[in-house]
Amino acid sequence: MSSIDLPVPDWAMRTAENLLSTHGEGPHVVATGISPSGNIHVGNLREVLVGEAVVKALEALGSEARFVFHADTIDPLRKIAPGVPESFWQYMGHSLSQVPDPDPNGCHTSYAEHFLAPFEEALEIMGVEVTVLRSHELYERGFYTEVTREALEHTDELRQILQEVAGRTRLIEDYWSPYIPRAASGELSNTRVLEHKPELHGVVFEDGYGKKGFADYSKGEGKLGWRVELAARWKALRVTFEPFGKDHTSRGGSTDTADRMAREVFHYPPPGRFEYEWIQIKGRGAMSSSRGIVLLPNDMLDIMPPDALRRMVLGRDPARALDLDLAEGFPRIMDEGTRRPRATSKSSAGTSPTPATGPRSGRRSRTASGCATRCPPKRRTWTPDSGGTSRW
Repeated sequence: MSSIDLPVPDWAMRTAENLLSTHGEGPHVVATGISPSGNIHVGNLREVLVGEAVVKALEALGSEARFVFHADTIDPLRKIAPGVPESFWQYMGHSLSQVPDPDPNGCHTSYAEHFLAPFEEALEIMGVEVTVLRSHELYERGFYTEVTREALEHTDELRQILQEVAGRTRLIEDYWSPYIPRAASGELSNTRVLEHKPELHGVVFEDGYGKKGFADYSKGEGKLGWRVELAARWKALRVTFEPFGKDHTSRGGSTDTADRMAREVFHYPPPGRFEYEWIQIKGRGAMSSSRGIVLLPNDMLDIMPPDALRRMVLGRDPARALDLDLAEGFPRIMDEGTRRPRATSKSSAGTSPTPATGPRSGRRSRTASGCATRCPPKRRTWTPDSGGTSRW
């Protein structure tokens, strides 16, 4: 799938070999993703590069692999990111795709795009060939219609799994629903599903003020809750592999619940996975958009070549935590810009590695609003069909 000849790390080759033994020869779908509720930082980039490395390994082993980045743009705004005006509290609970651009001059179409677009630009510059999917578009086009219907028809089973695996017995009321309708106010919260009408692809619900409404889930008028949605999108996208950070793979975490939901409700085998460790900034802790502890990929690309950034983010093994020393780490990384860790060439053991290119010359030009102008991302061809099937 890729025109870029990158060496395949040994850990990625072992991961791909294991995936082929457990999930067959393919074709495989490797998925990554994030909710663009704040700056998408270098720590988030690690997940994408882990996915990319496994795709390269699968290709080196002769398997077809498709790579997708699922941007959770329909997710509700839960926190105000650093630098965003306090007035945005009025949009709490609204889908990120429906919240305005926090830049006063409006250089993007929404809050989600304000944070997603720079990350897409960085992936483009680094040569990461990935199909970026926006969840609000998938819901609106009916791509998740069938799995949403399945979830609603198995509400009791899904509730039981949450209670048993996540230990949420006292937090889940009898009226809990796997589907969250969007209220007339635009909020994806404080609603109660009263009735499922599968023939209409919708639900009758009541909002926090007792007002009844109808939400058509084939048109994106709501979304599945996160843990249910994870299992549902595995099936809808035919995902066979997805890397996760340790916060998701802890006991009783989202992968534990999604694994059971996938097997027992959606009758889909859980994907293979790779648990990666976090990237920390020495003296400040793990990167966090909500706390403003971030290094942005585009800023890093201004001072180091893409190949060096890729190697810095992955480290020798992304299953190990990485501490970045801003005072001493970058000069060493730049000095080693032409050296590579032990790896297997994608094409053959005798293929010469592609030399690292230099950092992007100069800083990105900026508009009057302060937003960086960006090269249009290469949107890979992907057409969602209603009912949860896909054409690539």
